[in-house]
Amino acid sequence: MPQVQIRTASPEDEPVLLGLWSGLVAYHKTIEHVRPERWSGRHGSSHRRLLTHAWEHPDQEVILLAEIEGEAVGFVRVAVTESGPCRGRIETLFVAEDARGRGIGSAMLEAACTWCRAHEANEVCVEFIAPNSEARAFYESRGFQPLLITHMRRL
Repeated sequence: MPQVQIRTASPEDEPVLLGLWSGLVAYHKTIEHVRPERWSGRHGSSHRRLLTHAWEHPDQEVILLAEIEGEAVGFVRVAVTESGPCRGRIETLFVAEDARGRGIGSAMLEAACTWCRAHEANEVCVEFIAPNSEARAFYESRGFQPLLITHMRRL
């Protein structure tokens, strides 16, 4: 089986990253029913802003791209911050549906944790939407524990 390669993404990877991100949005549309409008509409411009921020502030944030034989199969966006519950934060982690179950998410998570340690974080947090039981199982099986619970009410 071909090995996953993880590298730092660059602005030239934007089209590939946006394509993967649209897969994440499509997945969320199938599981999140509390705020379905969050997953409707166009996300390209907001995702582009997040990508640009990472490239402009490499001391605070990085996007790591997972590839198998040169084909992008996932990405993780990770940051360090002075605010929030943890200095290190997994902002987004996504593996393309047809590439799941091959250790790609684990490899990206380890690369993200390594990046956080290199940027003086001694802990890392992740947030995901409540109905994402796959994410919960993934992170808990890798030693993550619940820290905060966020409740939301429509106004």
